[in-house]
Amino acid sequence: NEGREYVLRRILRRAVHFGHQKLMAKKGFFSSLVDVFVQLMGDVFPELKDNEKKIKDIIRDEEASFENTLVKGYERFKKAADAVKENGGAVLSGQDAFVLWDTYGYPTDLTEVMAVDFGLSVDMEGFNVSMEEARQKARNARYKAGGKSIVLDANATSQLHNQGLSSTNDSPKFQHEVHSSVVKAIYTGSEFITTASGDEDFGLVLESTSFYAEQGGQIYDTGSIEGPSGSFAVNNVQVFAGYVLHICSFLEGSDSRALSVGDEVKCKVDYARRALIAPNHTCTHMLNFALRKVLGDHVDQKGSIVLPEKLRFDFSHGKPVQPEDLRRIEDIVNQ
Repeated sequence: NEGREYVLRRILRRAVHFGHQKLMAKKGFFSSLVDVFVQLMGDVFPELKDNEKKIKDIIRDEEASFENTLVKGYERFKKAADAVKENGGAVLSGQDAFVLWDTYGYPTDLTEVMAVDFGLSVDMEGFNVSMEEARQKARNARYKAGGKSIVLDANATSQLHNQGLSSTNDSPKFQHEVHSSVVKAIYTGSEFITTASGDEDFGLVLESTSFYAEQGGQIYDTGSIEGPSGSFAVNNVQVFAGYVLHICSFLEGSDSRALSVGDEVKCKVDYARRALIAPNHTCTHMLNFALRKVLGDHVDQKGSIVLPEKLRFDFSHGKPVQPEDLRRIEDIVNQ
């Protein structure tokens, strides 16, 4: 759903929609054109002949998945378009276009093509606003730490860089022990401060850290940091331009609630939690190996999430994995 593969998907979906709406073509018509296309073009592009079945399968699967949503989405589109026309309008709202994209998989250019048939245009600016709002929600959910989102943006990291602050040394993350460090910067999400106090969450940049920042699909470490005036919980750890940001909140029961730049601190990672995460990370590599062995070398890792309780592995294959292949993959990994 991104980059050049998404371009292909959009072209394919426009063709399927056009076939149904304008040519009154039957379901599944598009993949049936592969045979004649290979006959016509196979001599010029021999790879078409070599991959004829694969091409047909991919198009058939994609066509079937889109046809299922096409009908529901078209009903939604027609309802919205009719409502605009009834009110004397000429523009389909960006929110309607976003729902079609988000819920029904309609590329915006397809919505625009359909809108033209109704004598309408699409509010693309409104679509982009809805898209950005959805992205912001996703970002907030991802960086949520005690209800507050703290992100070191480009301005913040360049400020640290201009102050001559080196990127965080995170090599101590490989040592399973309490680590001593020094506070280099405290960030509220909007500005740098010299002392954190009170109930608000804050971001902490240290000289060095034993906390693992979320990267490569692996979830961040949690734990606590002890300062000269009390302890605080580390709820989230992210890395921005080489600076590791610990998102912290003061622990209940801390007598004093203050932490300043220059304070010496002790990093205490929750190693019991990390001990659950580590084997799941190793398993993603074993799973990758097993997938390539059973399904073929075309399998590419597209992403992964490694958590204490599970792992998720995204890969390219183009169709569902058959139950007997799944069993073989499981056997290889378990072995």
